[in-house]
Parts: sequence; C-alpha cells; structure tokens
Amino acid sequence: MIHTLLYHQVTTERASKYSNHLSLFQTHLEYIKKNFRVILPQDKDLAKGQAICLTFDDATCDFYYYVYPLLKKYNLRAVLSVCPKYILDTTPMSKDERLALLKKPLFRQPSEAFCTYEELFEMLPFIEVASHSYSHANLTKSNIDLEKEVAVSKQILEDKLQVIVTTFVYPFGKMNTHVHKFVKKHYACIMRIGNALNFSFSNGKKLHYRMNADNLRSPSAIFSLQMEIKAFWNLLWNLIRLR
Repeated sequence: MIHTLLYHQVTTERASKYSNHLSLFQTHLEYIKKNFRVILPQDKDLAKGQAICLTFDDATCDFYYYVYPLLKKYNLRAVLSVCPKYILDTTPMSKDERLALLKKPLFRQPSEAFCTYEELFEMLPFIEVASHSYSHANLTKSNIDLEKEVAVSKQILEDKLQVIVTTFVYPFGKMNTHVHKFVKKHYACIMRIGNALNFSFSNGKKLHYRMNADNLRSPSAIFSLQMEIKAFWNLLWNLIRLR
C-alpha cells in the first residue's frame, strides 16, 4: 500500500492552506523516516507493503532552501513537479529576496521564485523530476495546447536536465477522458489529487492518487486512523471507477 503525499511550500512564517512550517515539517519527515519506506514511481519493484511517496508541486525556491537539505539529512527522495515555462537557468538573487517573491502571485512569468535549472540539476540524486504541465494550466479548458503542455514540457525538462521524465502531475488535479488519454501516451505514471491510498504506481489508467499533506497539525496527522479509513474508502471507490 502506498501513501503518496502532496505538499506545496515549506515556510518559516505562519503556515497556510498550501504550506507547512519548517519545524513541524522536519519532525514530520523524522516520523516518516522512522516508520516507513520512502519510494519513487521509478521504484516499482519496491512498492510492496507499507510505503510512502513524497511529492511536491510547483518547484518553488523554498524547496531548494528548506526541503532539499532535509532530504539529504534523512536520505529521502521526493517527486518534484516542475512547470518549465517559469524556470530560469540560474540566478544571482539572494535567498531572502527569492523567498519574498513567494508572497506575490506566481505563474505569470519566469521568476526567481522557482528553483533554477542549476538547482534542479544539483538536487537530482534526491528528486525525481515530473512535469506539472508547461504553464500550470487547467488542461480541461478548450483553448489549451495539449501538445505543448504535456509533450513539450517533458521534452524541455529532459533536454535541460538530461533525465528521463516518466511522471506527470495534473495542475489543480483537473482532467477529463480526452486529456487523460493524451497524457497516457507520454507518461508511465500520472498523479492527481484524490486523498486516496494506492496499491501500486501502475494500473490500467496509469492514474495515481495523492493525499493532501499541507497545513499539518502534527507530525503524524496524515496517518491518523480517521484519515487512513477515509483514504482506504477512497481507494475502493477509485478502483470501482477505474474498471
């Protein structure tokens, strides 16, 4: 059984709906390290028994400053989903200047608010890079260029980082039958929001669900009995829908 956890930002300020405070997040990772195996979609052969997959959306620069050092400290790996439209090659901007940008609207133009390609390359031993579409678009809208958002985003990341990108993460969790049919042509594993457990990284639909782990109240909150029961029933419901 795989618990795939969804995070966005980590902050030293007050946590929000889409973030965790650094001190709580660190104790959360300590709890995971002590109690679970942590795997990635590429570790298909290890997806037996209880396992955790850590996923982070958007690749904002707090990941490089706060999450990456903890992954190294605890020898953990995570999926980092990236929108190549907004990624710069490098930046001379300071840490404080970059973190301040996270308080402003994102996804408007290439920005130092996101990890640079230089930083992504440095982190490769501890991350699996996934495409989060080219521009963080709602792929179900009628004016979307699916080829660019899905296939070109993959090609850019592979060319820039010299890796093979096999995982796609739906922005906003938005998808429909037409979109999913297209995405399946390009990726082995496709992730979305769903607050459900998974038996493995692969099924007939190539669809993998994630449990929201932002704004945690305790290091083990996501693993409470109530959350586990809800996630298990969501798993059963998803299995019925995937038939």
